[in-house]
Amino acid sequence: VTVALVILTALFIGLNYTVMKWALDHTTPLALAALRTSVGAPFLLAIAMFRGEKLPQNRQQWMAVWWISLAITTVSSGFLVLGISRLSPGLAAMLSATMPLFTAIIAVLVLAELPGRRGYLGLLIGLFGAVCLAMPAFGSGNTTLGIVFSLISSISWAAGAVLNKRLPGALEISPLMLVALQITFSAVCLHLAVPFVEDWSDTSMGWGLALPLLYAGIPSLAVTFYLFASVLRRAPAIQGAAVAYLTPFFGVLFSWLLVGDRLGTFEILGGALVVTGVALLSADRRSWNLQRSDDWRRLSIMADSDLKAMTADLDAVEFDETAFTDPVPLSEAKVAIVTSASLHHPDDEDFSPMDTGYRVLQSEKRDYVMGHWSPNFDATGFALDINTVFPIDRLEELATQGVIGSVADKHLAYAGNQFELSAIRMDSGPAGAKFLKEQDVDIVLLTPV
Repeated sequence: VTVALVILTALFIGLNYTVMKWALDHTTPLALAALRTSVGAPFLLAIAMFRGEKLPQNRQQWMAVWWISLAITTVSSGFLVLGISRLSPGLAAMLSATMPLFTAIIAVLVLAELPGRRGYLGLLIGLFGAVCLAMPAFGSGNTTLGIVFSLISSISWAAGAVLNKRLPGALEISPLMLVALQITFSAVCLHLAVPFVEDWSDTSMGWGLALPLLYAGIPSLAVTFYLFASVLRRAPAIQGAAVAYLTPFFGVLFSWLLVGDRLGTFEILGGALVVTGVALLSADRRSWNLQRSDDWRRLSIMADSDLKAMTADLDAVEFDETAFTDPVPLSEAKVAIVTSASLHHPDDEDFSPMDTGYRVLQSEKRDYVMGHWSPNFDATGFALDINTVFPIDRLEELATQGVIGSVADKHLAYAGNQFELSAIRMDSGPAGAKFLKEQDVDIVLLTPV
């Protein structure tokens, strides 16, 4: 299922470059960007309201939405369409694959997220690939400008992605509502910008524009957000990043099949190098795991008063009725641990920021790694005794004494430093419960850390 979601998401995004190229026969670039967001914004807002997602509650949250919107869905979207208007859809799709490379560079400068050797190698290969993509355009002013616009789009998108992690207000808003408001703000800004740069009279409304707009606004913008969110909840970050390097493939494929565009040798080589660089960067473990080096100490540690201020207005989940299951006698029960200490085995995917998934912990393997990425988390207790956060030894003693029936072979770990819990409550939480039931677990010992 996860592989299918990755492929489908990349397919939708890859086709979008050709679809927007068709739409540009009936309108101008910024007008297309404005109209696209005008279609996608109401669709996502309606879904967010239907799900009961809350609007931002304070000025800090609204400002976070504004800055992320400006970077990702206003400046980036505007320059993306400007680039597509001057390039083939395939070349535009390949250039868009540089977004993760620029994200990594900005993360190094702003967040001190230093990659390992594999990450640095991926950056070098990917940036060299971007140069190869641009080389054939030298001497052709229109195409060169298109490449510049596409790279500005990628850099702006990368800056917005870093802001998403950097701004505390953004972490307090549900991802769905955040994106819905981003697109709404962008629709307003782009509509205001069009009269100063272009002329609405150059837009010819008809089916030739309406159909591409429907695709660019809903399947390519709103649906892909849902699909990508599903990928990130179901899969490790490496599989989620596969979207970034499958998109150019589909972009080139549809550009060739639908409009007959063919890329030159240098462009194909450059695209392959960019994809390779992104793949290496995505597979680099150290860039997401600051806890295993001294690099994380450069991040600002928040005072207790700051943490309390950030969490003071978070609403507790309320249920209409209390669910309760009458368990078997404790002396007959199989007991598992569910911890929020972000533990995992060394070979597992690290916990990354906003990771709402879980990791399976084996009882017989005591090589647990602490995966908390927040510098506020004190791992001293875990370093001295794993039982402070994962009391596996105590459970086995209770089983030996006959107090409990047995200890489960497998346990679960989540990341406890979360502000938006809807994904855990509605997706990974039930999935974890289903997994434990399949292991015949009767009782869970929760260690909230």
